[in-house]
Amino acid sequence: EHQSTAALEVFANRMPFVLEEQYKAFHLEWPDNLTETFPLKQLPQNWRIHPASTETREIGDRWVKEQRSAVLALPSAVSPADTNFLLNPEHANFKRIRIAPSIDFEFDPRLLNR
Repeated sequence: EHQSTAALEVFANRMPFVLEEQYKAFHLEWPDNLTETFPLKQLPQNWRIHPASTETREIGDRWVKEQRSAVLALPSAVSPADTNFLLNPEHANFKRIRIAPSIDFEFDPRLLNR
């Protein structure tokens, strides 16, 4: 949903985090009807742990297997008020997602000075 949320997800999940690596950002657009929203209240209690629990992984696995939508919207584990989007490239409607050319993305070096 937001570039800052995506950056925070990368920062939280990339071990080790290497500031000097080259990162890219992409802007994507798709019709609303391609998105299924997974409600926060239906996530397991331990949905924010890392690595992801079996229960949490099964939600995504089931969504891919059942081909319910090309996009799944769910809360961000690092910022639950924000939304992450999972894309299913195997879904028939994936081709309707427009992906703009990538742009360079640089993390603020202050993130490593903690």
